[in-house]
Amino acid sequence: MTFVVVLPILIHLALTVGIGNIIMETIAKFSYQKWLYPGLVLIVNTVMIIPIIYREFFDLRVNSRTLITLSLTPLSKIQLVGFFLIPALVEATIFSMVAMIIFLYLMD
Repeated sequence: MTFVVVLPILIHLALTVGIGNIIMETIAKFSYQKWLYPGLVLIVNTVMIIPIIYREFFDLRVNSRTLITLSLTPLSKIQLVGFFLIPALVEATIFSMVAMIIFLYLMD
């Protein structure tokens, strides 16, 4: 859980404080922080979903923890992939919402 909180703060500090003094406003007169907000959320979401996908698809399979159990299920491959991706996307969405709340707090 600390990674979920620390990562957005580090990304915000690196991009906003570091480049914020160089770029004050965008062409459309948006503040730099508002202009950067969607990109920050996308970066955090991408960084957070990689370990989730790795855990679901590779780590458990390599260590043979669930390989035998999955081979005995009557589900198709598409259903198995869907059942792994849906919770991963929900988990990444929750992490993104936490990051959005942190970014909104830091932008004020």
